[in-house]
Amino acid sequence: MEAVKLGGCIRAHWAIENQWHHVLDTTFGEDDSQVRDVPAAHNLSLMQEFAMKLLKDHPLKGSLRSKRQRAALSPEFRSQLIQPLFPHFSVSPAVSHVP
Repeated sequence: MEAVKLGGCIRAHWAIENQWHHVLDTTFGEDDSQVRDVPAAHNLSLMQEFAMKLLKDHPLKGSLRSKRQRAALSPEFRSQLIQPLFPHFSVSPAVSHVP
């Protein structure tokens, strides 16, 4: 009975791990990364996972890919994404000043 229970736990772990990797690969192109420096690759992976968590937690309906694209194009949306990190501060979008 213990082997059956352990097997179920292991399969559940790998199901979650595979889903997580699939999202990172399809949203951030993790498998196509050209970063070869180990510390840099680790840091990039942490930032991608952090960004994925922020995108998933945002209440806007839509795919992570579309939310990521919207965040790339909209300072207001980026501000909404990071607002939960700084609940006591007013996060205003960056204003670009073109001479």
